Amino acid sequence: MANEMTVRIFKETSISAGETKQIPDSFSGDYDGLVEPDYSPAQLKAVVSQSNILPQCIEAYATNVADFGIQIEYDERVNVNDEKQKKLADEEWARLEEFLEVMNPLTSPQEIVKHVVRELEQTGSAYLEVAWAETADTPTIYPADSEYIRAAKETASETVRLPYLTKTGEIKFIEMPVRTRKYAQKRTTDKVFFEQFLPLARPGSSQILHIKLNDATSIYGEPRWIGNIPGILGTRMAEELNLKYFKKGKKIPVAVVAEGGTATKESVEQIKAASNPENDGSWMLLEFIGTEVMMGDDMKVTKPTVRFEKLQDVLQQDGLFQDYDLKQREKALSQFRLPPIYVGLSQDYTRATADTARRITEEQVFVPYRRWLADKIFNKALLPAIGIHRVKVKLRGPEITDPDERTALLNYLADRGVLLVRDLIPIAESVLGVTIEESRYESGYLDTPVAKLLASMPSDDLLGLGNDPQEQVATIAKRLLRETRDRHHV
Repeated sequence: MANEMTVRIFKETSISAGETKQIPDSFSGDYDGLVEPDYSPAQLKAVVSQSNILPQCIEAYATNVADFGIQIEYDERVNVNDEKQKKLADEEWARLEEFLEVMNPLTSPQEIVKHVVRELEQTGSAYLEVAWAETADTPTIYPADSEYIRAAKETASETVRLPYLTKTGEIKFIEMPVRTRKYAQKRTTDKVFFEQFLPLARPGSSQILHIKLNDATSIYGEPRWIGNIPGILGTRMAEELNLKYFKKGKKIPVAVVAEGGTATKESVEQIKAASNPENDGSWMLLEFIGTEVMMGDDMKVTKPTVRFEKLQDVLQQDGLFQDYDLKQREKALSQFRLPPIYVGLSQDYTRATADTARRITEEQVFVPYRRWLADKIFNKALLPAIGIHRVKVKLRGPEITDPDERTALLNYLADRGVLLVRDLIPIAESVLGVTIEESRYESGYLDTPVAKLLASMPSDDLLGLGNDPQEQVATIAKRLLRETRDRHHV
């Protein structure tokens, strides 16, 4: 029939942008007595590894929470002016310093904290194995990967006697009922069960300390980005489409329409080969054969006509879905409450806007996070278990100060005689990177107003000093250091 049309579609199969593989669950088929999580930790980690923004956000958290170091502080309930309380607190201080050194001989406390942060932000749950030797006073802490840990369904009720520090600095105990569950770890074919961690010494046992992000009533936590999984996966698919798009040479898709004839076998092969990037710029010689039709009593061959119909009007100059990708990045940053500068997106930042972004992020995100995590790992967990109550762990943060505000404040305090030498010691330690022992100085000297000290300084020290309070602070700091070294106390 002359009105019939044959359509052949040639689909390229040689170029693949990638495949989404099912990530195996190490507990698959072995959940008897265990709680199966809504989202497999291994699959959540796979989503993170394929995202173009989540790894940067998570690493920003790990770096800013752990890499500024750990410091020890007296608990605010300890009266350091009371000799008895101060002595007990100093003994615990020394014990805590030793524990931080030996809690894991193969790694540092900062790395353990970073492990917890990464696990929390990837899967919503982090686990630490707390291993007590039979005769040890302190446990060894091992990081445990969340994809190999599951919680048991059954819970047990028990009454425990937990210590706490009163406002007067005394240690008292409170009895309270708790419900605990076991945890299973599976790395090969066998499961190993652990008790749930409680802040009590249990020599000869191994426990699992489970920390959950956004802890409500769920057994397992959820990562903060869980609500944006469609957008994260969509961004990945858009990038895979771009990869295929660039591999194919950014050709405009066309339909070769032949009327009244058909292409020869050789022409069909040329059309198939045209999509190969190696054939870019090559010529095609296409031949079409007319169709025999009956016209009256005669058989005639029609004259074929060929046209090329564009299936896409515009040749893309860049990748596809760029606006979509940008929006998804903004969503991810919003979920982590991070400004773009923390993940390297800082084209339009100035010094002032960068400092403001860092200050707000510190106040709203990292300071509360560090405090919460220090309590979860140390102050409300490991330290009570080893009998340390009067001192606590603090995760340090960066020093973010406004130079203009600091100069104005120093100037104001110095002019009014409020700024004392004692007040300069923390600044001197920060500037010079040393520790200055206050006990090595006479109390009268440390309580000297800065203005009076400047008036009594040698002219050589004041030469070229000017009126900048920060320069004055640096000069006094150097004098403090020199006097300290003269006494051989640094």
